[in-house]
Amino acid sequence: MKALSCLLVLGVAVMLAAGCEPTKKDEPTGTEVKAAAYPEGMTPAMEPPPVTVTPPVTKEVTTPTAATKTKTPPVEKTKTKTPPVEKTKTKTPPVEKTKLPAGAKEYKVVKGDTLSGIAKKELGDATLWKKIADANKDKVHDKDKIVIGSVLVIPAK
Repeated sequence: MKALSCLLVLGVAVMLAAGCEPTKKDEPTGTEVKAAAYPEGMTPAMEPPPVTVTPPVTKEVTTPTAATKTKTPPVEKTKTKTPPVEKTKTKTPPVEKTKLPAGAKEYKVVKGDTLSGIAKKELGDATLWKKIADANKDKVHDKDKIVIGSVLVIPAK
């Protein structure tokens, strides 16, 4: 139905564009108009056949709906095997257990630790950092740089 109304509108538009619209001077209202409607020497029998304008054929365009969509084939997955990572076993030398002085304990340094922070946490007073540095002269060479993972001896107060 929609297509028919579109064709009708299109046909009228084509006729208007071709100049087929009747005007008042073309309409026969009396004898004087009839004489003017035909050129000299022409009679109504000699009138050319009427021109009919056929509207162009339009192809109906449809938009795909969910029911008409085609499925794309799934993408083929290729399986590649990665070789297993070789695990190398390295033997770490055994850690020599040193005898701790009486009342001392060990502390493993973690990220973000400072000597004053360790002193505050383990000894209750941040100003005792020097005591920790002195007890670990072999591991602490700079008070501002302690190695993460190293084990420090925390002396007794």
